[in-house]
Amino acid sequence: MQSWLTCTVIIVCIAYYLYIPIPENAAEPWKQRFTYSAFKVINDVARVAGVLGFSKINVTRSGLGFYPLLDWLISKPIYDIKLVDDVFDGVKVRLYYPRASEAKLTPAVVYFHGGGWVFLDADKYDNVMERLSTTTEFITIFVEYRKAPEHIFPAAFDDCVKATLYLLQKGENHGVDSKRIGLAGDSAGGNLAMAVSLKIGEQQLKLPPLRFQVLIYPTLQALDLTLSSFKEFDIPARQECTLVTKGLMIFWLNMYAFGHLNYTDSFVNNSHVTSASKKRYRKLVDPKLLPEKYQTVPNDDVESSIPNVHNVEKILFNPYYAPLMMTDKQLQTLPKTLIMTCDIDGLRDEGYILAARMRNIGHDVKHENYKGMDHGFIWFSYYEAFKEGNTNFSSYVKTNM
Repeated sequence: MQSWLTCTVIIVCIAYYLYIPIPENAAEPWKQRFTYSAFKVINDVARVAGVLGFSKINVTRSGLGFYPLLDWLISKPIYDIKLVDDVFDGVKVRLYYPRASEAKLTPAVVYFHGGGWVFLDADKYDNVMERLSTTTEFITIFVEYRKAPEHIFPAAFDDCVKATLYLLQKGENHGVDSKRIGLAGDSAGGNLAMAVSLKIGEQQLKLPPLRFQVLIYPTLQALDLTLSSFKEFDIPARQECTLVTKGLMIFWLNMYAFGHLNYTDSFVNNSHVTSASKKRYRKLVDPKLLPEKYQTVPNDDVESSIPNVHNVEKILFNPYYAPLMMTDKQLQTLPKTLIMTCDIDGLRDEGYILAARMRNIGHDVKHENYKGMDHGFIWFSYYEAFKEGNTNFSSYVKTNM
């Protein structure tokens, strides 16, 4: 009897610890709750490790290595793909060759991964890349860019540019049709894909143009962290979970830009840039471009609390760091675009704003929003939305290649 009671108490305590309320509109609530709980364990282990003197970032990196194993145990995908690790102009890459393709030269998608410019790598994306390569029957090239905070902006961006230019110039050496290359990325990788597209478009090199860019819940700006989606998912103000909250976004933006968190309080209080700059750049991040239910009235009168704010702004307003800072003229240099957003995501609104800005200038853009889904769904093969998102991705890529 005593052992039964002890087991019951332990089970109740574990269930209480793992329980996380989720938004009412969640499309796959039990699966999403499982995802949140797994990440809660990884984050809490990292916090304890930090108290003990270990690097929280490195412990988190290690912890995330277990997640693809869990994903595989649940879904057990099997793909007929050949993997080749290589180096493009000093940048590590992993190529995924679909064995089903018999063409001598095959179209290719260059993929930049998410993880806030800090976390994740090729090993943790194998499942995603193998599925994309299988469904499109194209070669997928995963770029292993340098990570923050060890390597701050523009290190990751520079790596992605170099790898892409190398492929455009020497793709035939790797079985790639250099005239049929597109870019794609999720989260921080969506940021990098759009920035690379701009860099290549502005240079006007005598190289084949990029066919498209696919931006999956991309990170696009650091001007305004008071958009409705950040307010909606500003934990703990809202006791529900999503994988990208205002707090987490502030962490990632600062790690990528500066390699430290000295400006965190200023970002939280919306005082990380000057009032004049907010008003100057507001047209690029305008809440009026959002669906009516998401529109808010921004407070651009809050003055900056950072002494060296102009040095900070040089980075935050650089379109290679924050692609939504591109002018309309710069947007016109980009290839045709697919933007994928999701409801339960702090980054939802900036994806909507980018889509609206592109439509307003007549850009060839398609926007798909995944109702009831949250940030990261393209990474979890046990979600139905993973299958839907990959199908839509593959269809768009094949149509526009």
